[in-house]
Amino acid sequence: MKPILSFRNVRTRFHLQRIVVKALDGVDLDVYENETLGIVGETGCGKSVLLLTALRLLPPNARVEGEILYDGRVNLLGVSEGEARKIIGREFALVPQGLGLSLNPVLNVGFQICERAVEHRTYSKSRGFEVAVRLLRKLGLRDAEKWSKGYPHQLSGGMKQRVLVAMGILGNPRVVFVDEPTKGLDVIKKSLLITLLKRARRESHSTFIIVSHDLGFVREITDRVCVMYCGQVVELSPTKDFFKEALHPYSEALLEALPEGGLKPLEGEMPSMVNPPAGCRFHPRCKYATEICRKVIPAVKSFEGRLVRCHRAGEFS
Repeated sequence: MKPILSFRNVRTRFHLQRIVVKALDGVDLDVYENETLGIVGETGCGKSVLLLTALRLLPPNARVEGEILYDGRVNLLGVSEGEARKIIGREFALVPQGLGLSLNPVLNVGFQICERAVEHRTYSKSRGFEVAVRLLRKLGLRDAEKWSKGYPHQLSGGMKQRVLVAMGILGNPRVVFVDEPTKGLDVIKKSLLITLLKRARRESHSTFIIVSHDLGFVREITDRVCVMYCGQVVELSPTKDFFKEALHPYSEALLEALPEGGLKPLEGEMPSMVNPPAGCRFHPRCKYATEICRKVIPAVKSFEGRLVRCHRAGEFS
C-alpha cells in the first residue's frame, strides 16, 4: 500500500535567543490513503508541531530538516512557498483546536466554510456557499441555510463544531489534519464530535490525521495509533492491537493512566527538549530501563506490522 504522506527524518527546531528547542528529532512516519491516524502523547511531545510542519505554518524562528513526501513525488519541504501554497491549499485542510478562537467573528460562517475552496478556485462564491449549506445539512445541522448566513457568536458550541468540520472537508481535500478536537468538551459534545467525524470520513473519503490527548476518543475514531515522546515516534500500531497490548513502556504507561487501566499516574515529567537525555529518551521514567537504555539510542523494531522504538520491546509483555 502506497503512503499518501511520508515523513523522512524530519527535524524541527525553534531558535529562542541562546537556546534551541528540538521539537521534532528524527520523525519517520508513513500515512496511508483513506485511513484515520491518531497521534498521541503528553503535552510538549511534538504532536501539534508535526502537523504545523507538514502544513508549513511554523513561525520564522523554526528550522526544518528532512523530507515530507506527498504522494511519493513532492517533497513539501523542498518546494517554493508559492508551490507549497498551491499543493497544501488544494490538497490539505486543518480543523483547528479551540471553538471560540478558530472562527472570524466578522464573517458569516457560510463564507468561512467555503473560503479555502473559493481561494483555490475549486468553487465560485455562490457555488461554494451552496456546497457549504449542503454539507452542514449532511453533518446534521438543522436550518443550515439560515445559520450559514449567521455569525460565530450566534452559534452554539455544537453548531461551531459542525462548521469547523465542514471547513475541513469541503472541497474534498486528500488529507485533513485535526488538532486536539476534544479539548474542553464534555461527554455529550465529545460523542457528537465522534459522530461528526465518522460522517465526515464517509462524505469526503479523505485521510484524517488526528492529534489528541484523549485516548478514549482515539480508540473510537482511528485505524492506527502513533505514540510520540520527546519529538520522536516511539510506537506505531493498529488501534485494536494498541489498546489490547501496548509495545512501548511509555504506551503502557499511557494506557495504565486510563480508568480501565487503574488510573495509575506516570511519575516524573517529560525531559527538556533543549537538552534531552542520552540513550532512550524515556529511560529516566521507565521501570524497565537497563544500562543500554541509558547509553544507546534504540533503533525502530518491527513486530508483525507494528513498529516500536525500544531496546527491550517484547521482553515485558
